Amino acid sequence: MEYLGWVIIHGLLSSADDFVPLAQHLHERTGSPVWLLDLPGFGRSPFLGHNDVPDAYIDALHQIIATAPGRIRLIGHSFGAIIAAKAAQMAQSHIEQLFLLQPVLHRPQSLGLQHWLSASTKLSKFLLKRLTPKALTNMMLREGVFSEASEIPEKYVETIVRNLSSPRIAAANARVLQALHYRLPSISPVDFSNINTTIIWGTKDKAYTLPEPFHCFSHLQLVPYAHHFPMSYPQETAQLLNRL
Repeated sequence: MEYLGWVIIHGLLSSADDFVPLAQHLHERTGSPVWLLDLPGFGRSPFLGHNDVPDAYIDALHQIIATAPGRIRLIGHSFGAIIAAKAAQMAQSHIEQLFLLQPVLHRPQSLGLQHWLSASTKLSKFLLKRLTPKALTNMMLREGVFSEASEIPEKYVETIVRNLSSPRIAAANARVLQALHYRLPSISPVDFSNINTTIIWGTKDKAYTLPEPFHCFSHLQLVPYAHHFPMSYPQETAQLLNRL
Protein backbone atom coordinates (compact mmCIF):
# COMPACT_ATOMS: atom_id res chain seq x y z
CA MET A 1 0.00 0.00 0.00
CA GLU A 2 1.41 3.39 -1.01
CA TYR A 3 2.71 5.76 1.69
CA LEU A 4 0.79 9.05 1.54
CA GLY A 5 2.54 11.23 4.14
CA TRP A 6 1.67 12.82 7.49
CA VAL A 7 -1.76 13.72 8.92
CA ILE A 8 -2.02 16.04 11.95
CA ILE A 9 -5.05 16.32 14.28
CA HIS A 10 -5.35 19.31 16.65
CA GLY A 11 -6.88 19.51 20.13
CA LEU A 12 -9.02 21.83 22.27
CA LEU A 13 -9.09 25.57 21.43
CA SER A 14 -6.91 24.88 18.38
CA SER A 15 -7.33 24.37 14.66
CA ALA A 16 -5.37 23.04 11.72
CA ASP A 17 -3.87 26.51 11.16
CA ASP A 18 -2.01 26.34 14.48
CA PHE A 19 0.05 23.42 13.18
CA VAL A 20 1.22 25.03 9.94
CA PRO A 21 4.73 25.73 11.36
CA LEU A 22 5.10 22.09 12.43
CA ALA A 23 3.82 20.92 9.04
CA GLN A 24 6.28 23.14 7.21
CA HIS A 25 9.22 21.83 9.22
CA LEU A 26 8.07 18.24 8.74
CA HIS A 27 7.79 18.70 5.00
CA GLU A 28 11.20 20.36 4.80
CA ARG A 29 12.82 17.52 6.73
CA THR A 30 11.06 14.56 5.11
CA GLY A 31 9.88 15.76 1.70
CA SER A 32 6.54 14.05 2.39
CA PRO A 33 3.12 15.71 2.11
CA VAL A 34 1.58 16.90 5.38
CA TRP A 35 -2.19 17.08 5.76
CA LEU A 36 -3.80 19.27 8.45
CA LEU A 37 -7.36 18.37 9.44
CA ASP A 38 -9.89 20.45 11.35
CA LEU A 39 -12.10 18.42 13.66
CA PRO A 40 -15.84 18.97 12.99
CA GLY A 41 -16.89 22.43 14.14
CA PHE A 42 -13.33 23.71 14.46
CA GLY A 43 -11.45 25.95 12.04
CA ARG A 44 -13.18 25.77 8.67
CA SER A 45 -14.92 22.43 9.28
CA PRO A 46 -18.74 22.26 9.40
CA PHE A 47 -20.34 21.59 12.78
CA LEU A 48 -21.78 18.19 13.66
CA GLY A 49 -25.51 18.40 14.22
CA HIS A 50 -25.58 16.17 17.30
CA ASN A 51 -23.94 15.82 20.72
CA ASP A 52 -22.11 12.53 20.22
CA VAL A 53 -18.63 13.76 21.13
CA PRO A 54 -16.05 12.26 21.05
CA ASP A 55 -17.50 9.22 19.24
CA ALA A 56 -18.62 11.27 16.24
CA TYR A 57 -15.12 12.76 15.89
CA ILE A 58 -13.54 9.31 16.06
CA ASP A 59 -15.93 8.00 13.43
CA ALA A 60 -15.32 10.99 11.13
CA LEU A 61 -11.54 10.53 11.29
CA HIS A 62 -11.87 6.77 10.87
CA GLN A 63 -13.86 7.29 7.68
CA ILE A 64 -11.17 9.59 6.29
CA ILE A 65 -8.38 7.14 7.12
CA ALA A 66 -10.26 4.08 5.90
CA THR A 67 -10.95 5.61 2.49
CA ALA A 68 -7.38 6.85 1.98
CA PRO A 69 -5.61 5.08 -0.91
CA GLY A 70 -2.52 4.38 1.16
CA ARG A 71 -0.81 4.37 4.56
CA ILE A 72 -0.19 7.46 6.69
CA ARG A 73 1.83 8.65 9.65
CA LEU A 74 -0.89 9.96 11.97
CA ILE A 75 -0.14 12.65 14.56
CA GLY A 76 -2.60 13.72 17.24
CA HIS A 77 -2.09 16.42 19.86
CA SER A 78 -3.84 16.56 23.25
CA PHE A 79 -7.55 15.70 22.82
CA GLY A 80 -6.78 15.16 19.14
CA ALA A 81 -4.34 12.42 20.18
CA ILE A 82 -7.20 10.47 21.74
CA ILE A 83 -9.27 10.89 18.57
CA ALA A 84 -6.29 9.77 16.49
CA ALA A 85 -5.59 6.76 18.73
CA LYS A 86 -9.16 5.48 18.65
CA ALA A 87 -9.51 6.03 14.89
CA ALA A 88 -6.18 4.30 14.25
CA GLN A 89 -7.37 1.22 16.14
CA MET A 90 -10.31 1.01 13.71
CA ALA A 91 -8.16 1.41 10.58
CA GLN A 92 -4.88 -0.25 11.50
CA SER A 93 -4.00 -1.35 7.98
CA HIS A 94 -3.81 2.31 6.91
CA ILE A 95 -1.44 3.41 9.72
CA GLU A 96 2.29 3.47 9.04
CA GLN A 97 3.02 5.10 12.40
CA LEU A 98 0.97 6.74 15.15
CA PHE A 99 2.38 9.65 17.15
CA LEU A 100 0.53 10.84 20.26
CA LEU A 101 1.76 14.26 21.39
CA GLN A 102 0.72 15.01 24.97
CA PRO A 103 -2.36 12.74 24.83
CA VAL A 104 -5.00 13.53 27.47
CA LEU A 105 -5.20 10.16 29.22
CA HIS A 106 -7.28 11.32 32.21
CA ARG A 107 -9.54 14.18 33.25
CA PRO A 108 -7.75 17.54 33.68
CA GLN A 109 -6.31 18.04 37.15
CA SER A 110 -7.76 21.51 37.34
CA LEU A 111 -10.30 23.31 39.50
CA GLY A 112 -9.80 26.58 37.66
CA LEU A 113 -11.44 28.21 34.69
CA GLN A 114 -11.44 25.07 32.54
CA HIS A 115 -13.30 23.13 35.25
CA TRP A 116 -16.05 25.72 35.47
CA LEU A 117 -16.27 25.99 31.70
CA SER A 118 -16.97 22.25 31.49
CA ALA A 119 -20.06 22.35 33.72
CA SER A 120 -22.51 22.32 30.80
CA THR A 121 -22.19 22.88 27.08
CA LYS A 122 -24.65 25.77 27.21
CA LEU A 123 -22.72 27.51 29.99
CA SER A 124 -19.39 26.66 28.35
CA LYS A 125 -20.44 28.20 25.06
CA PHE A 126 -21.67 31.35 26.84
CA LEU A 127 -18.43 31.76 28.82
CA LEU A 128 -16.06 30.81 26.01
CA LYS A 129 -17.50 33.56 23.82
CA ARG A 130 -16.66 36.04 26.58
CA LEU A 131 -13.10 34.96 27.30
CA THR A 132 -10.55 37.78 27.21
CA PRO A 133 -6.97 37.33 25.97
CA LYS A 134 -5.68 38.09 29.48
CA ALA A 135 -7.91 35.49 31.17
CA LEU A 136 -7.03 32.85 28.59
CA THR A 137 -3.30 33.59 28.84
CA ASN A 138 -3.40 33.32 32.64
CA MET A 139 -5.28 30.00 32.44
CA MET A 140 -2.77 28.56 29.96
CA LEU A 141 0.24 29.55 32.06
CA ARG A 142 -1.36 28.32 35.29
CA GLU A 143 -2.23 24.91 33.82
CA GLY A 144 1.04 24.31 32.00
CA VAL A 145 -0.31 24.73 28.48
CA PHE A 146 2.75 26.94 28.08
CA SER A 147 5.50 27.10 30.70
CA GLU A 148 6.12 30.83 30.17
CA ALA A 149 4.63 33.67 28.16
CA SER A 150 7.52 33.71 25.69
CA GLU A 151 6.47 30.25 24.45
CA ILE A 152 3.06 31.46 23.27
CA PRO A 153 3.09 31.90 19.48
CA GLU A 154 2.46 35.43 18.26
CA LYS A 155 -1.26 36.27 18.02
CA TYR A 156 -2.19 32.73 19.18
CA VAL A 157 -4.33 33.81 22.14
CA GLU A 158 -5.93 36.68 20.22
CA THR A 159 -6.82 34.31 17.39
CA ILE A 160 -8.48 31.86 19.79
CA VAL A 161 -10.56 34.63 21.38
CA ARG A 162 -11.57 35.93 17.94
CA ASN A 163 -12.52 32.43 16.73
CA LEU A 164 -14.61 31.80 19.86
CA SER A 165 -16.87 34.67 18.82
CA SER A 166 -18.16 32.20 16.21
CA PRO A 167 -21.14 30.27 17.68
CA ARG A 168 -20.04 27.20 15.70
CA ILE A 169 -16.48 27.17 17.07
CA ALA A 170 -17.58 28.07 20.61
CA ALA A 171 -20.11 25.21 20.57
CA ALA A 172 -17.51 22.73 19.28
CA ASN A 173 -15.05 23.70 22.01
CA ALA A 174 -17.80 23.53 24.65
CA ARG A 175 -18.62 19.96 23.65
CA VAL A 176 -14.98 18.92 23.70
CA LEU A 177 -14.50 20.53 27.13
CA GLN A 178 -17.40 18.55 28.53
CA ALA A 179 -16.09 15.37 26.89
CA LEU A 180 -12.67 15.93 28.48
CA HIS A 181 -14.23 16.07 31.94
CA TYR A 182 -17.07 13.57 31.63
CA ARG A 183 -16.77 11.34 28.51
CA LEU A 184 -13.06 10.85 27.90
CA PRO A 185 -12.40 7.47 26.24
CA SER A 186 -10.11 5.13 28.15
CA ILE A 187 -6.86 3.98 26.56
CA SER A 188 -4.23 1.53 27.79
CA PRO A 189 -0.83 0.48 26.39
CA VAL A 190 -2.24 -2.86 25.23
CA ASP A 191 -4.47 -0.98 22.76
CA PHE A 192 -1.37 -0.25 20.66
CA SER A 193 0.05 -3.77 20.47
CA ASN A 194 -0.65 -3.93 16.72
CA ILE A 195 0.17 -0.30 15.87
CA ASN A 196 3.63 1.29 15.67
CA THR A 197 2.93 3.96 18.29
CA THR A 198 5.12 6.61 19.90
CA ILE A 199 4.07 8.88 22.77
CA ILE A 200 5.89 12.20 23.14
CA TRP A 201 5.27 13.70 26.57
CA GLY A 202 6.10 17.19 27.81
CA THR A 203 7.06 17.03 31.48
CA LYS A 204 6.10 20.66 32.27
CA ASP A 205 2.37 20.03 31.89
CA LYS A 206 0.44 20.93 35.07
CA ALA A 207 -3.08 19.77 34.20
CA TYR A 208 -2.16 16.27 32.99
CA THR A 209 0.26 13.57 34.08
CA LEU A 210 1.34 10.39 32.35
CA PRO A 211 -0.59 7.49 33.96
CA GLU A 212 1.50 4.76 35.60
CA PRO A 213 0.74 2.05 32.97
CA PHE A 214 2.41 4.23 30.33
CA HIS A 215 5.65 4.83 32.25
CA CYS A 216 7.14 1.68 30.71
CA PHE A 217 5.59 2.18 27.28
CA SER A 218 8.10 0.83 24.77
CA HIS A 219 8.11 3.96 22.62
CA LEU A 220 7.89 6.85 25.10
CA GLN A 221 9.87 10.04 24.55
CA LEU A 222 9.99 12.64 27.36
CA VAL A 223 10.70 16.26 26.46
CA PRO A 224 11.22 19.25 28.83
CA TYR A 225 8.28 21.21 27.46
CA ALA A 226 4.72 22.18 28.36
CA HIS A 227 1.44 20.85 26.96
CA HIS A 228 1.49 22.85 23.72
CA PHE A 229 5.08 22.04 22.79
CA PRO A 230 4.22 21.26 19.12
CA MET A 231 3.22 24.91 18.73
CA SER A 232 5.94 26.41 20.93
CA TYR A 233 8.75 24.31 19.46
CA PRO A 234 7.64 23.21 15.97
CA GLN A 235 11.16 22.83 14.60
CA GLU A 236 12.30 20.68 17.52
CA THR A 237 9.10 18.62 17.35
CA ALA A 238 9.55 18.00 13.62
CA GLN A 239 13.13 16.95 14.19
CA LEU A 240 12.04 14.49 16.86
CA LEU A 241 9.19 13.08 14.77
CA ASN A 242 11.52 12.58 11.83
CA ARG A 243 14.02 10.72 14.00
CA LEU A 244 11.58 8.33 15.68
